Amino acid sequence: MSVALRNLLDWVDKGKVPPRAERMGAIAAVDANGNVMGGIRNPYVDVPVAKFNVRNEAANPPIPNPSAWVAAHGASAPGQMCGLAGYQTNYSKEQLQKLYGNKKAFQDRVKKNVAELEKTGWSLPVYRDSILADAAKVSF
Repeated sequence: MSVALRNLLDWVDKGKVPPRAERMGAIAAVDANGNVMGGIRNPYVDVPVAKFNVRNEAANPPIPNPSAWVAAHGASAPGQMCGLAGYQTNYSKEQLQKLYGNKKAFQDRVKKNVAELEKTGWSLPVYRDSILADAAKVSF
């Protein structure tokens, strides 16, 4: 939201046209790592350590203690709620080594990606330390 607001204010105040992202199709194409292409990018999908699945499925059989909303809205409610959220499947250490070689190479790619996103208007410098801290936590 903050990136969108900053871009909107720059457009209104300075006439600087916001960056454009490739649209995601109705049937989303995925990259070599299984993550959706298009949309607003970030280091978590451009230099991934997990596959981000965009459609979650309800447990079958349903869980015994659903939320009040699910309990009140019938058999289709678990699927509706699960369809709102995704989930991630973390890569193994072997997959990470195959993709990046080692932790330093991975962190260098994250730093480069963050710098490019800041340059093109898709990330704010205020988030850099948080993103780099997440990258530092990845185990190889």
